[in-house]
Amino acid sequence: MVKLIASIDPGRNGGICVTDKNSIIHYLSKLSANKKIIKECLKEVRGLTNILFLESAISMQTNRTTCNNLFFLNGYITGYANGIGMQVVSCSPRHWKNCMHLSKNKDESIIRAMELFNIEKELLSYPKYSRDGLAEALLLGYYAFHYFPFYPEKDQIDLWKEIVSQYE
Repeated sequence: MVKLIASIDPGRNGGICVTDKNSIIHYLSKLSANKKIIKECLKEVRGLTNILFLESAISMQTNRTTCNNLFFLNGYITGYANGIGMQVVSCSPRHWKNCMHLSKNKDESIIRAMELFNIEKELLSYPKYSRDGLAEALLLGYYAFHYFPFYPEKDQIDLWKEIVSQYE
């Protein structure tokens, strides 16, 4: 039975967390593009769960370097997570944010995470530049429990059946 789910908002100012369906946080950490930090964080969360929801990289027309780095980073995270026995569900930010009625506005994500997880003091204790990565990792975890069972992405129906069958 899946009781905990790990989720990652990748990137230079990303975040990683482990939550349960009652919005209780079991692990929360900033995540950078540093491979050593990624490995350490994934090893820690692997001790709690084997399911990882990862925000997928999307093609951005504004900055090719940033886009390429995100694709590389997602591939690295996916490969390492699979290597340590985690099942990775890649989620398009457009899809999961649309399901949760969120926009691209990072402040909106921070506010929603504070509402759903009751972590205003903790989240505000982080520097402003890292809050949105933490907030979006938390929101992706919330999506995993409360929206993914009902609104999977079309290309993930087979994976959806396998994951949702493990839920309590």
